[in-house]
Amino acid sequence: MGTRYVLVDAKGFYIVNLDMYIGQQSPGPFEESNSPAGVVESIVVPVSGSRRNVTVDNYFITYPLVNRLLKEQTYHWCIH
Repeated sequence: MGTRYVLVDAKGFYIVNLDMYIGQQSPGPFEESNSPAGVVESIVVPVSGSRRNVTVDNYFITYPLVNRLLKEQTYHWCIH
């Protein structure tokens, strides 16, 4: 089984979005980025613009990603 990336509501304890890493993808219309920033961008879509905090490990953080999330009013927190 692949690695799972899960967006969970911390107050209500329910899954908001789920994504799985299934390895290298073939080029095509459904190809998604497997980069750390790409994973965060795809999984926060349901809460984008909602002024919610997103907490991730420092492996997933990039300066351009933080700027994009701030512009979308989705706030990013990093755990070391």
